[in-house]
Amino acid sequence: MVEVNSLPIKTTKTYKQDRICFYIILFDILFMPLFPLVSVSMSLPVLAYWYLTQGSKTRFVKEYSLMRFVVLIMAFSTLLNLLDWGALRGETSFATSIKRFFQFLTSLWYFLFFKYYFIKYNDDIKKYFLWEVAYIAFFALLYLLFQDQFVHYKSIINPADPHTKRYLAGELYGIYRYTYFWADANNVGYAISGIALFYILEQKDNLFLKYLSVVLTFFILFCTMSIGGIGVGIVVIGYSFFFTNAFKNKNSGIIVLLLFIIAIAYFISRYGGVIEEFINTGVESRVEKYSESGNATGGRLEDIKAAFSLMSPFFILFGSGHEGYTTENGHLYLICLYGLPVYLYFMFVLFGKRKGITWKRYLPLIPFFVGFTMNIAIIDQKFLLILILISAYYSAESYRRKQIKRDIVETGINNNS
Repeated sequence: MVEVNSLPIKTTKTYKQDRICFYIILFDILFMPLFPLVSVSMSLPVLAYWYLTQGSKTRFVKEYSLMRFVVLIMAFSTLLNLLDWGALRGETSFATSIKRFFQFLTSLWYFLFFKYYFIKYNDDIKKYFLWEVAYIAFFALLYLLFQDQFVHYKSIINPADPHTKRYLAGELYGIYRYTYFWADANNVGYAISGIALFYILEQKDNLFLKYLSVVLTFFILFCTMSIGGIGVGIVVIGYSFFFTNAFKNKNSGIIVLLLFIIAIAYFISRYGGVIEEFINTGVESRVEKYSESGNATGGRLEDIKAAFSLMSPFFILFGSGHEGYTTENGHLYLICLYGLPVYLYFMFVLFGKRKGITWKRYLPLIPFFVGFTMNIAIIDQKFLLILILISAYYSAESYRRKQIKRDIVETGINNNS
């Protein structure tokens, strides 16, 4: 096994190169839109350069050895796209299948890079997640105050966004949901709770900023008008408030909470009319739509039934290379696309419980898991990469804990000898 030094000499050329690449990639993932001409992260050339020149350093990572086998299956499944699989709910061209292959392949590169970097350098990243919440909230405010201008510039920044296209074509009946720089408001709704919760649970003090992140998160959630996102946000953040120590502080906790309640009450009393109109035209109208149709799941149960009816036993091994079996469920999406082995590998990489990391610290992954289950979501590159960043952070910490225990045992053995 290749050993990794977790306390590097920070003047080395390797450290400087790794650090520059890491922060370019981190800034891109958290704050930049996708490349406007091709829907890929702008940091992909940086990541590709690092992986192709330094990728051998990640061979000690547990996921590396299995990844080669998984990529071979994905490549074979991509070729299966050329076969006729009968009637599908949506056709996937061979070009799209290749695009998905490289999207998921490079996403695995991101995971290996992040895990390597966190193991070797153990940088603290939680403050950047607070900045991310504030950044998304800032654009949500612009969306709320200057919607037409926001839509105009969003169509330039992300011309491939289908939601914006439908709105500009007059197909959304006047309701434009906040999608940030992404393509789907639901994905933003699910992800923002996980982003905020990561900061809340990892930050050990500064209650004011924690409460601020909660307020900004629910502001963003109402702008997305995501029913699922709002529901999950209430559950996971509420759980962190009542059943973890994240908001407990003997000296200032109650005072900070009261100040925030007073501030929110003042804001509601001053801008109550605007808020009510916004809720009526957005969130409430979507709830009524589902109620009138008699389908509280938004068609998701029918989507699952249709996917099962079209599946073949062959998919268990290799999938079909097609996406047209489901439009809502990420589990069936991956199985039908690449087969069960690839699906299990992705589940381990993205959501696998790591030894030494408490279950409560895994709360930030719950909104991402719900988004993956209810909305596929991982096809949204930014959603996937933020999830990978958090998962790699936990996985790296687990590795470092095991390394420390191993060093302690070896030191004790040497001392006894």
